Amino acid sequence: MTSAPPSRPNLDLSFAVDQAGVTRLKRRYARYPWSLTRPFWIDKAPKGMASVIPQSTSGPLLPGDRVTQRISLETGASAHITSQGAQVVHGVKDAAEAASHWQISLAAGSLLELILDPVVLFPNSHLDQRFQITLEEGACLILSDGVTWHPDLGDPQFHCFASTLELLDPAGIVRVRERSWHYAAALRALTATAERPVQALGQVWILFGEGEHREIDLPAPHNSALYAGTSRLPNDAGHLCRFLVYETAAFAPTQQTLWQGLREARFGSRPAVRRKGS
Repeated sequence: MTSAPPSRPNLDLSFAVDQAGVTRLKRRYARYPWSLTRPFWIDKAPKGMASVIPQSTSGPLLPGDRVTQRISLETGASAHITSQGAQVVHGVKDAAEAASHWQISLAAGSLLELILDPVVLFPNSHLDQRFQITLEEGACLILSDGVTWHPDLGDPQFHCFASTLELLDPAGIVRVRERSWHYAAALRALTATAERPVQALGQVWILFGEGEHREIDLPAPHNSALYAGTSRLPNDAGHLCRFLVYETAAFAPTQQTLWQGLREARFGSRPAVRRKGS
């Protein structure tokens, strides 16, 4: 796969509300490795929410690859974006890292749900994943992602998964910045401590623009195959739930439970599950 030039994102989507209150794709641009299906509308609440499932046509990310995504919502728009399947990252010893960067901008009163399947890290892989997020007053973002590794290996053998999230206000002032590095050796040590093999890591963020903060009871997933914890973010920015998965099959149900519970807490009804195929 050829690395993308920095001048234009590989995926560039903008959503706006029409006169009937339905969210439409105002700008849609997708180039290699992305392709894009048409949006669809299946939820009763929030009214007019558009759903989109971008699809990757390339398969894996290779050392040195760089993909960028830009998502923006205009005032009052609501959108649900989810991936069509897990993204595989290949590696070569001492090779350059792959990178996946997201730029997200939400105008006043808008809502975006970005629910991503876990990244699958192969031996020697090194991925730098970044989210830069700007929320205006009253905006809300629900973001979920995760990481797992090749299921045929007895233990994780990737080099590094680096993850950055930065939340800004409209003036560019940082409200939350989080940076983490995950190495295979640390996960092996965690497995030894827990006496159970950790097979995946996941997280769900709920982020608010200023003036939108509200107390939300994050749904607690009850499953013996995982360990989860929640925390409140500084500056009234929202909440974070992180979970360790001891059985890979538990990742998707846990992610779904958290996302559906947050929607129900906010709008009073559980959302329909999006059917996806790779």
